[in-house]
Amino acid sequence: MRRRRGMKISWICPLLWVLLGWFRVSGADPIINEIMYNPIGDDEAEFIELYNPGPGGISLEGYRLTRGVEMVFPAGTLLDSGGYLVITKDTARFREIYGFAAGFKWSGTLSNTGEAIVLLNAASSKVDSVYYRPGSGWPSAANGSGPSLELKSPELDNLQPENWGAGLDAGGTPGSLNSLSRPVPSPLFMPSSIEFGSVPIGQPVIRELIILNQGLADYIITGWEQSRPVIFSVTPSPPF
Repeated sequence: MRRRRGMKISWICPLLWVLLGWFRVSGADPIINEIMYNPIGDDEAEFIELYNPGPGGISLEGYRLTRGVEMVFPAGTLLDSGGYLVITKDTARFREIYGFAAGFKWSGTLSNTGEAIVLLNAASSKVDSVYYRPGSGWPSAANGSGPSLELKSPELDNLQPENWGAGLDAGGTPGSLNSLSRPVPSPLFMPSSIEFGSVPIGQPVIRELIILNQGLADYIITGWEQSRPVIFSVTPSPPF
């Protein structure tokens, strides 16, 4: 008896999924990394910290902060790779408290009840944004108790409240590594190819991707999406 001729299908998926709900898509843009919106008894000590996670320096000339506060970065503003830039409400008060000069001063005041902070580039395109809302999943200890809001890792999406925490240091960590900063292990995608033994010609094939998380923490996968078409090859199997 002769078996039906079929096909062997190898589904190659070297980079099939992009994490949108938990991880930040990597790039060369600065990010909003720390927010002190309600310092103890002194609104003049408010600050926002930007961080450059990219491999090279970034010219911030013409960039601006808007919505919650307003500030335009002047010509010659450069944020080095791995560097921090602090913007504050009152530069004199900031120096008095922290012992060093903030980069720039904004106009306006951060709301203690929550609002959006938006960073635009020189072409007025959005580079980054955070919408903090105390009591809506955001850490309450950062609302007037001393700590700042700290992003737990620059690899994490700062739109998600679970990726922020109240810092461990009273007054925050402006201009330096966040007290909550930690490396984020990447989940392991397995396998990189899936083989279906003998599949009758013309029959539908169940396509399946197995994702194995070998990290130490749970991963939220809500919002994942396919980033590009699936690449696969079809090879006729030899006759039996």
